[in-house]
Parts: sequence; C-alpha cells; structure tokens
Amino acid sequence: MRDFACRHNLVIYDVGEGISHVVLPEKGHVVPGRLIVGSDSHTVTYGALNCVGLGLGATDVAVAMATGKVWLRIPKTIRIHLTANLNKGCTSKDLALELIRRLSVEGANYKCVEFTGEGVSTLSIEERFTVCNMMVKLGAKCTLMPCDNLTTAYLEHVNVHAFSGFVSDSAAIFDQEIEVNLSSVEPLIAVPHGLTNITTVKSVAGKPITQAFLGSCTNGRLSDLYDAAEQLRGHMVAPGVRFIVTPGSRSVYKEALKAGLIETLMEAGCMIMTPGCGACIGTHGGIP
Repeated sequence: MRDFACRHNLVIYDVGEGISHVVLPEKGHVVPGRLIVGSDSHTVTYGALNCVGLGLGATDVAVAMATGKVWLRIPKTIRIHLTANLNKGCTSKDLALELIRRLSVEGANYKCVEFTGEGVSTLSIEERFTVCNMMVKLGAKCTLMPCDNLTTAYLEHVNVHAFSGFVSDSAAIFDQEIEVNLSSVEPLIAVPHGLTNITTVKSVAGKPITQAFLGSCTNGRLSDLYDAAEQLRGHMVAPGVRFIVTPGSRSVYKEALKAGLIETLMEAGCMIMTPGCGACIGTHGGIP
C-alpha cells in the first residue's frame, strides 16, 4: 500500500492513524453531495454528512479508482421519521438496534435509509455516524441524514467550507416509511449468537461477562470514551474481565489524553490499544 501510494502520489493514512470511517470525516474528505466508495461495508457511515457512501468489493473499488466510474442500480428508499428525544441512558446505538429489531437484518437490502424529522436535530454528529454506520446491518446500500446547522458546524470545524446539501424532492416515492418516537427507545443489547437476537439491557442485567470492547467505527469516538470514563470513574473493572479500549483515530486518542479520559480508563483497569479497527477486524489485539 505504501509503495502504491508513493508511485501514484496518493495520500495514505498509515498504521496507527485510525479507522477509515473515523479518519476520513476528521480529515475533511467527507462532504455533502459526494459519492464515496470504499472497500468496507461500513462506508454507509458517510450518509451522516449528507453524502452517498457505498461499500463495495475490492475489485469494484479498483475499477472505480482506475476509471472514475462505478456501476450502480438506483436503490429504493426507506424513510425513517424521527420524533422527540432519546431518554437519559439511551444512545444512538440503541436506536440502531431498535431499527434492526423492527426491520430485521435483511430489511433494507440494497436500499437507501433516509432519516428525517425533528428528532434528527437532537442527535449529535457523532450519534449520527453511529446510526448510519449500523444501517449496513439492515443490508442498506447507503444512508442519508439531512444537511443542517450541526452538519455545517462540524464541517467548518474540519475546514470544509464549500459544499451543497441535498434532500429528497417533494414528489419522492418511498418504498417504506417508518416513524420512531425516540423517547420510546430502550437500552438494547444484541446477545449471542446473532444480531437478530436483540433484547433489553435490563433483561440480561447481572449476567457475568469475561470481555468488554469499546472501539470500532461504530463507537470509537471521543464521546464514547467520555461515556465509558464517566461510568468507570472511581470503580474497577471486575476481576476476570478484560476491558479493551481502542480509540477510533489518533485524533480521538490525543483528545482523550488531553481530557484525562485515558488515565481514568487505565486506572479502572482498562487496556488501551493502538487506534484502529481493533478486535472487530479479527487480526488485532483483543480477540477473545
């Protein structure tokens, strides 16, 4: 990869820089209105910034790089209308699991999942990344969040100033429309041995575990580390449990260090890993 990048004068984010789906938005590469292809299914994450992100196979991505073109079938759209707010203790990951529970793991195969409604404005950009990221578990081809004031503020923070957002037109026909009252969402958990087995956290409270993992392109951002540090401050990880924390990017790691989050997590007995995909990819530290 290094040799290829050097030969073709390409930017490469090397080992330790982090996960593509965390790094690319931070570096200003994800801009509303763009069509972005990547060789990972979670490329759908970029819909959080009002662009079309598509996960393709390695061969398709190679063809896109060589020709600047990609073959697509225009997907049908499922519109999810969000109202109200998430209750304290509930996260955007719970919203994602709720949608998977309702629609099943094939409920959006080769479809676009578009989010609308006043409830969207209550979700931070990081929360939107999490929701869009998880929609691939529905089989979604891509996702789309509106380009609003929060989007603009985030893009300006990462030095992106010229862009134009888009929305479905008034005559759009949706394959399915779903309304979700965010205040009705409960803390949820997917239990072994499949993502279809989603239940409430309270139904499994007290069951012993041997490993916890905080990281990935779904939940390896700064807000996730803040939440974990807040829960663990003054406590210790239970004996016999490995708690592995993998920041999503070098930037997240640096900010967490500045905020004292890494120290709090380490004092609680967590193991801090190099920024990257971590246990998810199956080749890094943290495999059970």
